[in-house]
Amino acid sequence: MLHGVDVFTVAAVLLLILLGATGLLGVWVALGRGHWFIRTLGLAAWLGMWLLVPAHEIAAILFFESLVVVPPLLLARQLRARVPGGPLVQFGLRDLLLLVVVVAVVAAAGTAAPRSVWTSWEVFKPMLGVGPEMPPWLFFAIVGTVHGLFVLLGTWIALGRARLAVRLWNLCMTLLGLSLLFVAGELSTPGPAIKPGGLRNVGPEAWFRIALTVFLVLVLPVVVLGAIRLTRKPPTDHPSERRSTWQRVHRWTAGVLACALMAGLLAPSLTVFYVLMTPPPITEEPLPVPNGYDTLLRVGTVLEDLTAPEEDPSLTPEQRAEPSAAYPAFRRQRDALVAEARAALDMPCRAPVMYDLDYASNIVTPMIALRGLMRIMVSEASLATANGDDAAAVDLLVDVVRLGRKSAQGGVSTHRLVGFAIEGAGLYGLHDIHESLSGAARRDVRRRLLDVRKDIEPLDACWDRDTVWRNHVHGWQGRLVCAIQETNGEDTAIKAYHEDAEKRMDAQCQILLAELALADYRDEHGAYPETLDALAPAYLDETPRDPYGAGPLVYRTTDKGYELYSVGQNGLDDGRKSVFTNIDPTGDDVWFWE
Repeated sequence: MLHGVDVFTVAAVLLLILLGATGLLGVWVALGRGHWFIRTLGLAAWLGMWLLVPAHEIAAILFFESLVVVPPLLLARQLRARVPGGPLVQFGLRDLLLLVVVVAVVAAAGTAAPRSVWTSWEVFKPMLGVGPEMPPWLFFAIVGTVHGLFVLLGTWIALGRARLAVRLWNLCMTLLGLSLLFVAGELSTPGPAIKPGGLRNVGPEAWFRIALTVFLVLVLPVVVLGAIRLTRKPPTDHPSERRSTWQRVHRWTAGVLACALMAGLLAPSLTVFYVLMTPPPITEEPLPVPNGYDTLLRVGTVLEDLTAPEEDPSLTPEQRAEPSAAYPAFRRQRDALVAEARAALDMPCRAPVMYDLDYASNIVTPMIALRGLMRIMVSEASLATANGDDAAAVDLLVDVVRLGRKSAQGGVSTHRLVGFAIEGAGLYGLHDIHESLSGAARRDVRRRLLDVRKDIEPLDACWDRDTVWRNHVHGWQGRLVCAIQETNGEDTAIKAYHEDAEKRMDAQCQILLAELALADYRDEHGAYPETLDALAPAYLDETPRDPYGAGPLVYRTTDKGYELYSVGQNGLDDGRKSVFTNIDPTGDDVWFWE
């Protein structure tokens, strides 16, 4: 597990590994033995793998790197093998025809890529958030070219004919320059540059990133190519048998080292390829017909655009100043829409989930309409309370709780979180008016809330759907992000966040049920009970439990009445202190704070 390592860092390391493997493959294409077309097919197959994903962005970066590595090395090879006075390049008709095939394949692959690959950073948002301040094609060219130049440098250091001391000196100077460049990058991050004892931004983690990058960019290719060079047979045999045996062991050891390092480069690359090629399958989930969710969304959208007479720009200033004439029609239209939405709550509801980028980019838009519907229903409940119609207020607020549950049914995690927010508004509204309700009304609210709490799918079902959705909606980038998050434990942390949100909502519901029962107990006995156990089974089927603890909710009587809350995520009684309040935000207890 890579705990604490962010997605971007892991993705950058994987890209460097992939670039390293491609660079060494390019060196083999240029300097290896066998027909050049066969070697070129090997490189084409390697690049074509990523087009199968399809990861056109990765293939583009690797192509630019290959374009920088292969031609210069081929030219250098030709210059070395050139006979004095002979042609620089010996290229027959068959080679020319094969070259035409190579160019045609490259051109076809380039034109097959969507235009957005070269012009838009939209698909990289899951990983980068935003793209660099340059067009994508230029970024691909820069990354591939820079790494290709380092591969050429590493090839010269490992295989060049200059004196070993000269090549090692150049290697040390390059490593020093790279290190200084990355240190400058670390220092350019916001914040004071100096701290007691050294540079602020160049701590152990920064030095590790610098060392890992330098190793992957330059040191590893040099070591691999140097090991391959040591596997070559010496031009003459050593006269001593002991020396000859040592030479064979030396070559064998170098070969094992080269194979191990190449496997270390290829294994992560092939693993990433396998992950990108095998996303979890999409399970088709049929929507009910008719679907109450469609009605809720349509009504929420209409209400969002519905303007009160005093704010309607189509009316004259005089009409807006005295909207009494237009107000009845506005109220009738609004009441009819709210009634239609409440009727839709009795229908089967399921949020549609689509696996495309447009849907992902606009997933919040329908939820804004549903939250607007919630706010109107809460305001209607407040108006009913002000008019003394507690029964109408209860009906509206219970329907708000139902709206939260219905809007999350069948959706992904975003639907669920928005549903919890809507449900919480209904619970808060019921909490605010529970003291003014009659005993019969409170019992009715308890019964209805217990029924509503059954109407939600398990979190695991929602999370599995969300995982599939995130793997598909953003293409290979989304699958890579999901795989990295699962590896470094971030996926578990995100799920734990959703589990905490569900427990928090469950705790507030348990608290409200207990508040309603405590009010009934007080009305019948003249005082609140000493413990919550007194509420069961006369007022509740069981003692209100704490979703965060092993026992009941925290309850104690006070001079003003009682305190009732959940211990929260840390499982400790923090004395009714919560991070959601401005007063002593030192705990995480859950309660209906004002």
